Amino acid sequence: MHFLMKNKPLVARKKVVLIGGLGVIGKILQKGFSDAYELVVLDLAEPKAKSIRNYVKTDVTNIDQLITAIPDDAYALINLTGLPIMPPFQMQRLSLI
Repeated sequence: MHFLMKNKPLVARKKVVLIGGLGVIGKILQKGFSDAYELVVLDLAEPKAKSIRNYVKTDVTNIDQLITAIPDDAYALINLTGLPIMPPFQMQRLSLI
């Protein structure tokens, strides 16, 4: 039974979302975090490397598209876009205006 369990993680890895993750800093973080976390990369640009498995083409200036692209089970969001991303309670206030 031990040989069957060899390649399976004992604990599910936490999911980290790199918003704008195809830039220079995003690539560095991907290398550093890929062993410890399941990474999801959101970016408008298409990845050049085929090694990026969890890529979602996302226009972060479209807040509905951004919210839809972020997985419900995300442990952390890292915003590398240089754009402010409003917390949900602020977005709800704006929709009431």
